[in-house]
Amino acid sequence: MLNINHVKTFVKVINTGSLSAAAEKLGLTQPAVTLHIQNLEDYFGVTLLNRKGRALEITGPGKILYDQGTTMLKMYEDCENSILHQINQLKRKILVGAGPIMTDYVIPHIIALFRQARPGIEIIVDSSETNLIVKGVLDHTYDLGFVGYPVKNNKLRIEEWVKDELLVIVPADHPFTAKKEITATELLSEEFVWRKEFTGIRMFFEQALKKAGLSPSGKPYLEVSSTLSVLTSVQAGLGVSLISRWVAEKYIEMGMIANVPVKDLDLTRNLYMVTHELKRLTPVVEEFITAAKVYREKANL
Repeated sequence: MLNINHVKTFVKVINTGSLSAAAEKLGLTQPAVTLHIQNLEDYFGVTLLNRKGRALEITGPGKILYDQGTTMLKMYEDCENSILHQINQLKRKILVGAGPIMTDYVIPHIIALFRQARPGIEIIVDSSETNLIVKGVLDHTYDLGFVGYPVKNNKLRIEEWVKDELLVIVPADHPFTAKKEITATELLSEEFVWRKEFTGIRMFFEQALKKAGLSPSGKPYLEVSSTLSVLTSVQAGLGVSLISRWVAEKYIEMGMIANVPVKDLDLTRNLYMVTHELKRLTPVVEEFITAAKVYREKANL
């Protein structure tokens, strides 16, 4: 059976005039583009392109494939759009996976903005951990994920979204509060309080330490079940932690905990939007992503 992707590659080569330009446009390597052309030539049993140095010359059979292939691709695109349109009429729900901090402090604002234009769409937000969000996007449980760490997976489309400043929080009467700032080495001498799951914040912190030539101290640490438990445990004097400014700010203002700057660590991280690389997003999901970007600009994040 004729491979539509190979036809797409061939048409792109003719339109751009070179294998390398087509490869760049399609996100392929040049050898992959060459292989697609060879596969088409093998399939039809004819030469489609003559190579004269760096120049390409289309043959008679190649011109037929180009003309018919262009028509085929247009019909394919129209058919795909029609299917998506009909599916979108049935799909009145968006499934989102996000970390607890984003779920509690950011996503509600995006939903409010989105619903101004699309009030009839049901939105389900699942608070989860980075690895489960990634898994959910890959297996289509989630239409969209928000994560706090730049996961590496060639099946995912990952886009930087907003900046999140992380604060080192300590008990209000901790000796660190007498200092203008502390070093990372001083920070690592303390016992930490972390959420039970290995969160994006913990992954980011380990990478920040690595960039500074340091590693986690190996000291005992306390694991608790929620972000609120982290805050109350620090307040109770059970350790120090690292948490988003969105969460910590009001507790610091009320004097329940304190924030201590660390002079040799960059604790501002990116948060990311994650979608499936191969999945064609429905218009309502694309509109939700647009709402997330509009909120970013409005909130100056």
